[in-house]
Amino acid sequence: MGGEINIPNHNLKNVTLVLVGSFVLTCALLLFSIVVQYYILTGLEKGTIYGLDGMAKAMRSDARHNTIGKINWYLMLSCYLVVSIWIYKTSKINEGYSDTPLEYGPKLAVGVYAIPFVNWILPYFSMRETYRAANESSNIENIGVAMLLGFWWFFWILFSISRVAVAIMEKEVMGYPTPEISFIKNYVAVQGLAVIAGVASALALLKIILNIHAMQSDRADSLETIPTQ
Repeated sequence: MGGEINIPNHNLKNVTLVLVGSFVLTCALLLFSIVVQYYILTGLEKGTIYGLDGMAKAMRSDARHNTIGKINWYLMLSCYLVVSIWIYKTSKINEGYSDTPLEYGPKLAVGVYAIPFVNWILPYFSMRETYRAANESSNIENIGVAMLLGFWWFFWILFSISRVAVAIMEKEVMGYPTPEISFIKNYVAVQGLAVIAGVASALALLKIILNIHAMQSDRADSLETIPTQ
């Protein structure tokens, strides 16, 4: 082996799963809020929602959307932090399984997510190596694993790009003069796309975390003596 073998941290895995799961739940609420906003905007555009009642509906919808959005944002930041710790710890454990240095060591495995544009490409290769290193048979070339990693990566890229688009469009929406309702509807629709992509990516990540944790646990259990962390 390349170094000391550590036992996978079950508590870290559980915290990661809870946070990512909470993020998914708030995304579901946020998506519902986005649908309501789109419905109200469509009504305002077509004239079926108007007057003081229409304004009141729009204001309530905005307030609800902003509250859910803030909760979702803080959860997303918490997920980034905890998942980064999980990636670092997991890669550190994988170092002990490898006779040669990993291409994406613990620091680089985390760092690839922090570099703009690079974080659209390298996370896939980093996660693939993490998955491969955790697998005792070193055989991850089956169609199921390839589809899981590809699914996660595709929606990670879609999530990242759509969030950039939302940030750009938001400047126009919040600026002066107020843009046409059709533009605001497009902005809301792109928000919805970002949320859907985020949920899909997060669900795939949950599966990846469970798989890697199980593989590392099996390898640790198979050792005759396991050093304590």
